[in-house]
Parts: sequence; C-alpha cells; structure tokens
Amino acid sequence: MNQDWVLFTRYYEDGSVGALMTDLQFKEEIPGPSTHWVAARVELRSPTDDGLISPDEINAFQNFDQALFDGLTEAGVKYVGRIVLAGSVTAYGYGTVKREKLADISEQLLGTHGYDLTWAQEEDLDYQRYMNELYPTHSEWRTIGDQHLIVALEDAGFDLSNPTTISHWTFLPTLDAAELFAEWAQENGFAMTGIDEPDDASEELWCVRLSHVDVPSLEFLGRKTILLDAKARELEGSYDGWEVGVEESNDDGEAVM
Repeated sequence: MNQDWVLFTRYYEDGSVGALMTDLQFKEEIPGPSTHWVAARVELRSPTDDGLISPDEINAFQNFDQALFDGLTEAGVKYVGRIVLAGSVTAYGYGTVKREKLADISEQLLGTHGYDLTWAQEEDLDYQRYMNELYPTHSEWRTIGDQHLIVALEDAGFDLSNPTTISHWTFLPTLDAAELFAEWAQENGFAMTGIDEPDDASEELWCVRLSHVDVPSLEFLGRKTILLDAKARELEGSYDGWEVGVEESNDDGEAVM
C-alpha cells in the first residue's frame, strides 16, 4: 500500500471507539461515476476490550490485510480503507467484481490466513460511502493533528505517561462569546486561566485560555479537543490548539524540562 494513508480514531455517539485507515489520495483521484461499493468483513480473533486489534493479533492481521489488498487489486477493486469497530474489521473498495471472484478470494485467504470473509456490494455512484464512512470529519482532522503531535513529543524523548497540566487556546469573535465559551468549558471539567482582549485591531478576536490535568495521550486528550473545537465553531470561533508541560529524559535517565 503506497497511497497517502492516514490512521485515526473515531468516537461514536454510543461510546464505542473505531480505528480507521483511509486512503486520502483517493479523494483527489476519483475517476468518475462509480459502479459498486464493495465491503469485506472479518471478525477479529482476540480483540481488545475496546473492540480493536490487539498487540497479539496485529502481525497476523496485517499480513491478512495486505493479502486482501492484493486480492482486491487483482480483481479490479480499488481498496480505499477500513474500519476496526466492536471486534470486527470492514474493508472498503470500489469496482465491479463477480461474486465468484469474491468467493475465490475468500477461499484463498481463509486457507492461508485463517480469516473468514463475508462480502457486501451496493451501487454508490457518488462515492458517499467513502466520504461519509471513511473520510475524516473536521473534528477528526483535529484528532489526527493531536496524534501527530503526541508522536512527535514521544519521538523527542518526552515522558507522556503521567498526568500533567495541559493548556488550551480558543479564539472567539466577541467578549460575550468568549464568556459563554469559558462558562461552558468550566462546566465540562476545564479550569479557566484567563480571557485576553484582542491584541491586533485587524483580528479583533478574544482568546480564552483553559487548562486541565490529564495524561497527554490520544485516549484522554482526543475527546477533549473534539469537544473544544465543536463548541468554538458553534460560537463562530476557532480552537487554536494545546501544549503540555512534560519532562524529557537526559542521557543519564534523569528528568529535565
């Protein structure tokens, strides 16, 4: 798979968590009206408590997924992504393929990888399955940014395993909006550290500064940034991001700031 893939987390309204992998390049290269959407579903052998792929299964599943990608590509189906949710994985593609060919792929992969596929096909002329089920929403792009920042901090040697103070900035168009946002944030577990007046006459934006103490991991942080971003947009503002005071280990293993 050499496309421009992105991995991200989706939080569903029922409280479940999904892990998505999407080919972003497909959106830029949509060839024209589609004929059929193709879905391949398998049950995981040993999912985590959240219904995601466990460390014990990841290698076996990745080998299977690559074989599925190759099989669909050979059959003329464009593999565009997958969703891991509630103990199962659904892979998606576009193309016209006979049921007999899908049965051949199932038989081959069951024999070599031990995963039993079930298939579904529907007409999808305007790629709504891809856009609605696989492509990141505005809030999920925020989650993707959080994920990249967390990985960058970890790669730089920062210790993100302990709760610490996380600071957030949000810009609102009026003082009334800023005060409404601050009140809502405090009701939802944030501490307000200040409301700053516009410092640039051309911008005229009020900055609400918030903080909370948490483990700076995507599991804990992702839901909060999604909430902040959604509320800011509701009030015609914009969530600007976060920073965290974390410790970095030196060559002697001692914590430094």
